[in-house]
Parts: sequence; C-alpha cells; structure tokens
Amino acid sequence: VTVIFEEWVIWGMSDRANLGRDFYPSVLKANLAAFLVGGGIGAAIMLPERLRSPNFLVDILRSLHSVSLG
Repeated sequence: VTVIFEEWVIWGMSDRANLGRDFYPSVLKANLAAFLVGGGIGAAIMLPERLRSPNFLVDILRSLHSVSLG
C-alpha cells in the first residue's frame, strides 16, 4: 500500500516539463512523505497502548539510565 502511495506522490510532485532533470527531489520528497505518514500511523496506534501500560515511564527511565552508564 505504501508503494502505491509513494508512487502517486512522486507523480504528483514531479514537474512534467522537466521530468528527467528534476526527478530526484520529487523522489526524496515522496520518500519523506511516505515515511512521515507511516510513522504517524504507527505512533497513533501504539501511543495509547504504551501510555496505558502501568510501567511505561519506569521502563523508559531504566533504559535511559542503563544507556547513560553503559
């Protein structure tokens, strides 16, 4: 599904007159858009579940503490 979305965004962002010369900026913009949409959907799904977890902040603080000491 994301490949179809990405190709549609590339098609929409590319300038039809300069398709060969200015193709890479459109590809990079489309990859960024697909990444942000996919990440936003994933965050919207997971964040409420993580916040309902009883030890959510404790686990984060422990992992940060172990990384800073490690």
